[in-house]
Amino acid sequence: MTGRLGYEDNLPSGSRDWNEEFQIVKELPKKTLPERVDRERSHFKVNSDFVWAATRGAQLVVDGCLMPINPGEETKLVVYCQAGAHHVLPIYDSMLYLKQ
Repeated sequence: MTGRLGYEDNLPSGSRDWNEEFQIVKELPKKTLPERVDRERSHFKVNSDFVWAATRGAQLVVDGCLMPINPGEETKLVVYCQAGAHHVLPIYDSMLYLKQ
């Protein structure tokens, strides 16, 4: 695990591979108490960073500050990507509820 300064998430090359980071933490040794403590700290750090990045990305999408990665699609199919997390706008189709 490497230390991060926080500004990397706003750079195009700063996207993190969350799946890989969670997998690395999962594979850390856990036989002794210090190993378990380090593993839990690492998991907490990666999880906290992911929650922060996902929340920040959602704020940017709602505020209209992110360009979609597929701008030609209809609104309910548009996807945004920020800091390695993908976001979509929730579109509620009232017809879905009427069909049930």
